Amino acid sequence: MEHTAVEEVIRRYPPDRFHDLSMFGALSDPCVAFLLKEGEVLKIARGEQVMRRGDASDHFFVLLEGQLGYWRYADNQPVHVRSFYPGEQIGFVGMIGLIERQGDVFAEAETVALKIPKRLFHRVCDEYARDFVVFLINMTRDMSREITDLDALCAAHNLKRDKAS
Repeated sequence: MEHTAVEEVIRRYPPDRFHDLSMFGALSDPCVAFLLKEGEVLKIARGEQVMRRGDASDHFFVLLEGQLGYWRYADNQPVHVRSFYPGEQIGFVGMIGLIERQGDVFAEAETVALKIPKRLFHRVCDEYARDFVVFLINMTRDMSREITDLDALCAAHNLKRDKAS
């Protein structure tokens, strides 16, 4: 992973681009600038590992471009669970749940992501309280979509199991 200067990010992405990303939708421009300046914008090469099973969940990422894949383990075998795309976050659930990483994350394409450590997340709460509420709503909306997808998978799995019995 290689760090990208904030000036490069601002030059490359106009402010409206951030408002089109679901995690940043309706955040104020000063809050988005604060996140970019205080967070770490990283260029991630295809195939590069971003998170590792068992690591501390002390940060999360918001994808600006590219694609990350999440692999969880079943019977000690890695299984691809899903891919994440621009505007989505990955790692927040573990961070807010205070649980170690449960799987591995790899770049499935050249990716640019904003790394938000927990200390920065708390600073957003302190320094941009109104935006923090919006940020949480955006993340909650994202997680609710994931839960809906998981419910559909569980229903399909249980139906298949029930028919096999």
